[in-house]
Amino acid sequence: MGFIAKDSGGGDFTPVPAGTYPAVCVQVIDLGTQYSEHYKNSKHKVLLGWELCGDERQDSGEPFLIWHRYTMSLHENAVLRAHLEAWRGKSFDESELAGFDVSRILGKPCFVNVSHNSNNGKTYANVAAVMAMTKGTPVPQASANRVVFDIENPDMNVFESFSDNLKATIKSSPEWQAREGGGDGSAASAGLTPEQTAPMTEDEIPF
Repeated sequence: MGFIAKDSGGGDFTPVPAGTYPAVCVQVIDLGTQYSEHYKNSKHKVLLGWELCGDERQDSGEPFLIWHRYTMSLHENAVLRAHLEAWRGKSFDESELAGFDVSRILGKPCFVNVSHNSNNGKTYANVAAVMAMTKGTPVPQASANRVVFDIENPDMNVFESFSDNLKATIKSSPEWQAREGGGDGSAASAGLTPEQTAPMTEDEIPF
């Protein structure tokens, strides 16, 4: 179903060059509740993917894609909230904080700032910030198909197009195990719970 997040594995790959790019969100993938060995807790996660629409290209000539996994939360300290508010150029109001449909960002343009970090001799690209488009900037056009995956109402054609590692991640969630009779589905949630460029009018807020 178009450009699907792939695990990079152990092979060689060219990371996205560091910098700030016009981009379009082309993937919103619900990962369900995931356990973190590092933090010893479980939280609902969502994977967002962007097509970078600048001049930089992969060796194949295809545009770069980049992903970031977020905790599905709009808590005041949540990275997802900070990125979405900077992206839309407006803070969430109380009604939105009570339940915001993250799939609304699919197809929306923004700027994505990419930074690098090194680990075990390899360089990895990371989404450091997401920002609103400035007034007068041409709206980027993505070539990738738009993909949304809802773990509570999964499109199995989309699911089967994922990499084995991404499918295994989703299958590890209690939401997925409940579908297959192996769990109670606790912590399932379809929505979200509780640096900006030039100010935007209400009509210009992208989502």
